[in-house]
Amino acid sequence: MSEPPVEDGKSVKRFTVGGMNVAAYQFKEYGSKDKEGNLLTPTTNIVTFTHATGNYTYNTTMREDSVSLFSLDNVFPNWRPAELAAQATSPNVKLNGNILSWTDNSPVQPGQCYAVFKNDELITITQAHQITLNNVVSNAIYSVRSANAKGGFSEPSATSSVAGIHKLQTSDKAIIRTKYFRPDGTACQQDTKRPCAHNANLFRRHNENNEKNRQIV
Repeated sequence: MSEPPVEDGKSVKRFTVGGMNVAAYQFKEYGSKDKEGNLLTPTTNIVTFTHATGNYTYNTTMREDSVSLFSLDNVFPNWRPAELAAQATSPNVKLNGNILSWTDNSPVQPGQCYAVFKNDELITITQAHQITLNNVVSNAIYSVRSANAKGGFSEPSATSSVAGIHKLQTSDKAIIRTKYFRPDGTACQQDTKRPCAHNANLFRRHNENNEKNRQIV
């Protein structure tokens, strides 16, 4: 795929040629695709980046053999942003009386925080591994989300305020989310469904009109 080179720096489709403190000298593009997967990056795109202190003109399309030079490890040799921003792992949550507690499924980071919810509404953010609930609401769903080192939260792990297996209900509404629960009301991850099978996990489905369906798996 190709398009006519842009040499005057005015009719640029992909880049803003001015506005920085210096003329850009390393703006590159490689492998851009549309939502159908069609390649959008042109074979050649010559752009002139401008500034009062001087201009730079170069081909902004990166060659395939140059892509590895811009890996995260090469760009940040002494800093690991991917590790700091990695998705946190959901904790294991348990409700015993009015004590909601949880254990981590990954190493605890310095300053680790947890967001606690009741029926998807935030109760508190804490660094502790348990809280005392002032009022345990029957049939409420309490969930906890772990934060990564930069504050990004995991998917919620949940537990029901009523332990045990409830009456099955059915609905023809579309399923949009699936959660796995044990008979004691504690949640487990999808990848632990099989090892927990002998405990008769509760398989809870939430449909699009907020009705709740439950079945045993």
